[in-house]
Amino acid sequence: MGVSPALDTPAPTTVATLEPAAAPFESTIPNFFPPPAETTSAEAVTAADEASISRPDADALRDQVAADRAALMALYAATDGPNWRLNAPTGAATEPIGTWFGVTTNGDGRVTSLILIDNNLTGALPGTLSNLAHLRELWLYENQLSGPIPAALGDLVHLEILALLRNELSGPIPAALGDLTHLRELWLRENQLSGPIPAALGNLAHLAILDLSVNELSGPIPAALGDLAHLRELSLHSELSLHSNELSGPVPATLGDLTWLRVLYLSDNQLSGPIPAVLGRLINLENLELSNNQLQGPIPATLGDLAKLRELWLYENHLSGPIPAVLGKIPFLQILNLSNNQLSGLIPATLGNITGLDALWLHGNRLSGPIPDLGGLLVLDSLSLGNNRLSGSIPAELGHLPNLKALLLNDNQLQGPIPPALGSLAHLQIAQLAGNALTGCIPHGLRRLLTLPEFEPGVPANDFTAGDANGDGDSADEGATPGLGLPFCLLRDLHLQGASLDPLFAGGTAAYTATVPDDIEEILMTATVHDTGDTVTIRKGGKIYTEGTALPLDPGPNPITIEIIPSDGTPPQIVTVTVTWEPAEPHVPSSVVLTLRLGGNFYIVSAGVSAMAADLFGGTDVTSVWTHTAQRGWVVYEPSAGAEDFPVKAGDVLWIVAPSAQPLPVVALIGSDAPPAGAGAISFTLREGSNLLAVPAGAPTTAAGLFGATDVTIAWKYNRATRTWDLSYLPALGCDGAIAPGDVLWIVKPQ
Repeated sequence: MGVSPALDTPAPTTVATLEPAAAPFESTIPNFFPPPAETTSAEAVTAADEASISRPDADALRDQVAADRAALMALYAATDGPNWRLNAPTGAATEPIGTWFGVTTNGDGRVTSLILIDNNLTGALPGTLSNLAHLRELWLYENQLSGPIPAALGDLVHLEILALLRNELSGPIPAALGDLTHLRELWLRENQLSGPIPAALGNLAHLAILDLSVNELSGPIPAALGDLAHLRELSLHSELSLHSNELSGPVPATLGDLTWLRVLYLSDNQLSGPIPAVLGRLINLENLELSNNQLQGPIPATLGDLAKLRELWLYENHLSGPIPAVLGKIPFLQILNLSNNQLSGLIPATLGNITGLDALWLHGNRLSGPIPDLGGLLVLDSLSLGNNRLSGSIPAELGHLPNLKALLLNDNQLQGPIPPALGSLAHLQIAQLAGNALTGCIPHGLRRLLTLPEFEPGVPANDFTAGDANGDGDSADEGATPGLGLPFCLLRDLHLQGASLDPLFAGGTAAYTATVPDDIEEILMTATVHDTGDTVTIRKGGKIYTEGTALPLDPGPNPITIEIIPSDGTPPQIVTVTVTWEPAEPHVPSSVVLTLRLGGNFYIVSAGVSAMAADLFGGTDVTSVWTHTAQRGWVVYEPSAGAEDFPVKAGDVLWIVAPSAQPLPVVALIGSDAPPAGAGAISFTLREGSNLLAVPAGAPTTAAGLFGATDVTIAWKYNRATRTWDLSYLPALGCDGAIAPGDVLWIVKPQ
């Protein structure tokens, strides 16, 4: 999945601050309103106006005030005054013009300020506004004014602020505005102005703010703008904004002379050529925005000299070469966006030194090598490194960025497990990791992203599972990397009794090993999951064991599989543990307790019976008969070996060995040799060196090969998987089983 559109083309965070700062008005001032028809003459002056004039040249002043009144009335008529948002009651027009809404006059009654912001003015601006000869501020923004900007406004020689932004003005910017030598702020943004930027604007020697953005201007940026040596506000927040036009050609090197400049916005144009290295002279610059142009060549290392820079936006150009390491020395940098260029080489480790960095966007380049240590960027909000050629592992330090909300590392060449620490990013709202060669499982803490709403419309909060990116109704054909495709780390803990995991348990590890002491034949495994709705299955050798059940071990490696099936339908997590049991010598239990069950191998002699063992079993297939006496212990009768006969009486306990008898299950390993009798079973102990034998190394591979020349008459092999004894050797029936070094055999032979 690709990087979200919002992270591809973010808007500078300070654009919203580029607004005119007009003074508020008292709500008690009467609204701007024309006089009645009988007093609409251009020479008409109300008695109140005349009374406000006290100078000797009263006649001339009366004429000038009348001209100002006429200019205001012409504006009212030209811009659909009756439908203005603020209108006055009848009679307001008889008041002095200095009391009209939005109008400020000087002591002579001349208009010095006209502020009609967001007042529903429509239509074209009349050129007669130029008759307001003493006008210093003209604020008409956020209306529906259309048509051209009157060139006659260039006659307002005292004008200091011209704010016509957010209207529907069209046509060229009049070159005559270059005659406004006292102009400090020129706001023409968000109109439909077209044509070139007049070079004459370079004559505005006192200009502090020039904002021509979001128009349809074209052509080159005049080099003459570099003559605006005082381009700054009284607050010292100086701005030059020309973005979102159709300007072309190079960025003039003369802009490097604007040493008071604080913000330079030239984005969303068609500018080409290199970034001038002389921009590094702008020692007061705080925001440099050159994004979405056709700029080429390297990023000048001189930009590292912009010690006051807070935001650097160079995305969506054709910039190439390495990222200058000196950018990591800009002490107050908060946003660095170099995405969607052709930058190559390593990500400089020095970027990890910009401790105040809030956003680092380098996606969509050709960067290679490992991700450097960025663990010191404790205020970092967004990290976007996707669609590069980065390799190595994901640094665990990224999981220690407490404010991180967006982590985009998709479509690189990253390998290895996802660090479990990423699951502790409590503020994370979007994670994109697909398109790499990551292994293991997704940290359980990221599972909550599955339930988060879209990060933005059409942009899911994660790319963990396949989505329908191409909108065809399925997720089967979303390209090479439709989703991360890894399971979540569902296992919270894994414990082996009597053994240690290697490596130590971690949620993202998929394979472990363990070695047990040579005296342990079985192991108890405990698997704990994060969510109680997930189920655990343990498998060894094709057999399923319930969690908490002891697993029998075989000599050598014992692969054990733990499968956790999540309740939410995401892929199951599979963990393998290879437990190795390598006894130093062929292993023989010191004692094995056998349980003989009534009706199988164990009989109690019935009442009334008194005979010899040979009398009872001589004509049967019984090969051995054992009984236990207090004086002699176990005594055997083996007809084929000529073993002694013994008397049998009612109540005696007999253990018979015969082909028809069932295998003998092992109940426990104990050290007692007492043969307690029960109502239906009796147990006794086989001891090493007597009835128990471990097949030695180099022994024959069959029981007959091992016992053929001995007096052993029968042998059973212990089956660790079924916990039973299987008949392995009985010459009388031609039984000859396979054996191997380490197998434990129970043998029967004459006393």
